[in-house]
Amino acid sequence: TLHSVPPIKPAEPPLVDFMYLETAIPGVTGPKLAAIQQRMHRAVTRDFETIWPQIVEACSRQDQGQLAGALHALKGCFSTVGWSRITGRCAEELPRARAQQFSEWSTLPAELQQLYAASTAEMTRYLAAVDPVESAAPMSKDQAETNP
Repeated sequence: TLHSVPPIKPAEPPLVDFMYLETAIPGVTGPKLAAIQQRMHRAVTRDFETIWPQIVEACSRQDQGQLAGALHALKGCFSTVGWSRITGRCAEELPRARAQQFSEWSTLPAELQQLYAASTAEMTRYLAAVDPVESAAPMSKDQAETNP
């Protein structure tokens, strides 16, 4: 008799695509690249904090259009820093929301929050490894205002 073989489940993408991070800005390496990556991480954090309430509101109101707009924004935001898993999750649900077929209203916010927390923790570890001085240095108010 033939044994049935279970289908191979595709591997999940990494939380953070480090190869992408290291090659996204051609010609920039070392401390300069680390500084840019730090600014990108801060920008993504601000974007998430701005867009997150829209996700929560869209899910509580079951508003497909608002959800599609927020997912599109998050997908773009996360893809700029190589956050593969959360980018993929947003990309997976975006067409459903656009087609008015999204249905995971009660679970998506928590799932995105968990993916965000895991991705930002992974990015923080990465940045501390590539430039521990920059990662540990507190940002002055002037730097915070001039650095995104």
